[in-house]
Amino acid sequence: MGQNIRRKHSDAFRAKVALESVRGTRTVPVICCEFGVAASQVFAWKKQLLEGASNIFENGAQSSAKS
Repeated sequence: MGQNIRRKHSDAFRAKVALESVRGTRTVPVICCEFGVAASQVFAWKKQLLEGASNIFENGAQSSAKS
């Protein structure tokens, strides 16, 4: 039996895949084939992106106020 090797994806890669999924121009299976990740992973990253999107604007407002 072969060993399963866990791959570690960079934050930039995760964001790229999640954004591609959010855009909706391609289906999840197509995205999976293109980037070499499982569908469940694409859905998880998409969910994280959508849930964390409001934090981007909150942090941006705080850093702008400090300037």
